[in-house]
Amino acid sequence: MRSAIIYLARVLGEEKVRKALGEDPRLVALPLDEATASRLKALASHHLETLAQALIAETSASNDAPSVASATRYLKRRLKDLQPILGEKARRRLWQRLLECLREW
Repeated sequence: MRSAIIYLARVLGEEKVRKALGEDPRLVALPLDEATASRLKALASHHLETLAQALIAETSASNDAPSVASATRYLKRRLKDLQPILGEKARRRLWQRLLECLREW
């Protein structure tokens, strides 16, 4: 969960994530309650296009993704890493957007 929160802060900005965490910076290291996890999921869901663009940029810069097939595998792993901050519906929508981007790869 912690790495997913840090990634979200890097992509969306620390201020937005702190607000979702209830302004307590210690919450990144603490187990999250259901309400806080729900706020993080809502934040991620609201910014799926930004997340998709960041993931595609990360993938294109990665030495682990020289082809469409390897980029697809890379993105699947990254999406799994982000699962704690994505609801199932948001995850499916983000994956569809990533697949659209991969078609243009």
